[in-house]
Amino acid sequence: MKDKEIIGQLMTNCRLSYREMSKKIGLGPSSIKKRVDRLLKDGFIESFELFPNPALLNLRLATFMVYTDSSIPIDIFTDKVFKHEIVYRIHPIITGDFYIAIEYISREQLETLAKTIEKVNGVVRIERYELQYSSEQQLEFPEFSNHELKVLEQLLDDVRMQPHEIADRTGLTVKRVTMILNQFDKDQRVRYLPIWNPNRGRGLTFTCKISYNPNLIIKDEFLNWMYGKYLMEYWGSRDYPSYNTMFSFLTTNEISEMEEISQEILSYPGIQSCSTMLHFRATNRKTLGSILLDRHVRG
Repeated sequence: MKDKEIIGQLMTNCRLSYREMSKKIGLGPSSIKKRVDRLLKDGFIESFELFPNPALLNLRLATFMVYTDSSIPIDIFTDKVFKHEIVYRIHPIITGDFYIAIEYISREQLETLAKTIEKVNGVVRIERYELQYSSEQQLEFPEFSNHELKVLEQLLDDVRMQPHEIADRTGLTVKRVTMILNQFDKDQRVRYLPIWNPNRGRGLTFTCKISYNPNLIIKDEFLNWMYGKYLMEYWGSRDYPSYNTMFSFLTTNEISEMEEISQEILSYPGIQSCSTMLHFRATNRKTLGSILLDRHVRG
C-alpha cells in the first residue's frame, strides 16, 4: 500500500523530496528513500523523466490493440514498431497480442504506423482508439528563455537534480534556478514523471478493456468506485469516449483475483463487457513529446 502511495506522489511530480512525500504519506524520509531505491532496483520504476505538457504542444494520444495469430516473436514485433517514434509503450499480452500506447502529432503518423503493423506477418487485425480532437493543429513549443533552456538541459540529464547542482553546472545562481523551477511548477509547461513498469514487480499486471453504455453509467462515479474498491490493485484508466471504451490497468498477486476483479467490474451497472488481458513485461521508451523537447532544448 505504501509503495503505491509513493508512486502516486511521484506520478504527480517526481521531483518531490522525500521530506515532502513524508508529510503526505506518513513515513519517514529515510523509509521513503529506501522504498524508492528498492522500486528502482527491482525495475518497477525504470527512470525519472522530463516531459513537456502534451496539451501545450498539441500532441494527441491513441491506443492500438494489435491482434495476431500468436506467431510473432515479441522482440521482432517491438523492433519493427519502435521504428516509429510516436510509439512509447508496448505491452505484449500472453495471448500473443499487443497493446500499443501512442503520442502523435498528425493523422499521417498514425496511418504510417498502421501500415507498418499490417505488413508484419502474423498480424490479423488492428483496433484503433483515438481521442477526438476538433482539428489538426501544428506542433507548438512553449516559449523558454535562455536561462530556462539551461535549466531544462540539466533536467533532461537528471530530472531530480537539485537547484545547487543545476546552478554549479549552468553558472546561474541558486536563487535564479529555484525561481525557474517554481515557475515551471506554476505554469506546467513541463512535467516530471516516473517511467514505471509494474510487470517488473512481484505481482501480475493486467488490463481490462471495458465497454460501457454512456447513458447508464456516470464515469466519474465508476472510476471512484474502482479507486475505492481496488485500492491496492487499481492504477488508472485511459478513456476513449467516442468508442465507449476504456482501458483500466491493475496489478494483483493471483490469477483468481484477476478473474474476481474482472467479474465484479462486469457486474457494475452500465458496463457492457470487460475483457481481461494479462501482460508480459512492457517495453517503455521516451514519448514523442520528450524526444522533441530534447531536440528543441539541445538544438
